[in-house]
Amino acid sequence: RPGGPPPYQAVPGFAPYDVIVPVPAGLGHTRRGFNLPGLLARRLGRILHVPAEEKLLLPARRTKPQKTLDGPARFANQRGAYRVAPGAALEGKRVLLVDDILTTGATASACALALMAGGAAGVFAVCIAADEELPAGRADKKPGETEKTTAQNGAPNKPAQRAAEEQG
Repeated sequence: RPGGPPPYQAVPGFAPYDVIVPVPAGLGHTRRGFNLPGLLARRLGRILHVPAEEKLLLPARRTKPQKTLDGPARFANQRGAYRVAPGAALEGKRVLLVDDILTTGATASACALALMAGGAAGVFAVCIAADEELPAGRADKKPGETEKTTAQNGAPNKPAQRAAEEQG
């Protein structure tokens, strides 16, 4: 039920991750007045009984807003954009990286590279929404509509599923 305790019950003595790390907002970027990845990381930490460390991963430099860039430019924009905080104890730890949306994976990749360079044994990424490319020329496309749509709240993207079934 909404607001109730989560159904997950931790197995005593076993945690799938050692630490949960939210993707930080980039230098000069704001996130709607609050840090959604941080909120998600804290909540997951309570559910999984794993510490959430919001200051472990930091932005290393200013970047352009990702929404203004195409796929290859997004990866170039994020290269070297994050660093592990000085003195962070990551050696051999399994990290769960949390973000609010995944489009090309450029931000998650850049964060994972920084965490691995900082000593993490493994990095696993999770998000709450993903942006997907729809097949070009799909039948239900309206004039002026772009070829992208976002599946929100885990809801299936019916038009994309229909188009894939028709083509497959």
